[in-house]
Amino acid sequence: MEAGGTAPAGMPGMELGGRVVMPGTIIARAFANDWIGDLKWQVQNDEITEPIVPEMNALYAVDPWFPSYRVNTTIGVNAINVTPGTLNLVGGKVS
Repeated sequence: MEAGGTAPAGMPGMELGGRVVMPGTIIARAFANDWIGDLKWQVQNDEITEPIVPEMNALYAVDPWFPSYRVNTTIGVNAINVTPGTLNLVGGKVS
């Protein structure tokens, strides 16, 4: 909505005191379980057993309780494209 505009009928609104509301961030490519920070370690999620693994599905490597998920949502990320990794010629399905 432009400045000074009005919301459609029935649409709830909030007065934000001049603040700007931005849509959430979408990370186009991520290793969502990777973590470098206070824990001082990093999880390695690259699949390296074979150069071509089309049957690999990154969805099965996702742990929504991993600390980086909380960090991502806290900073405004609302969607992540989880990839199997970059060390394979063909790495499998993206989730």
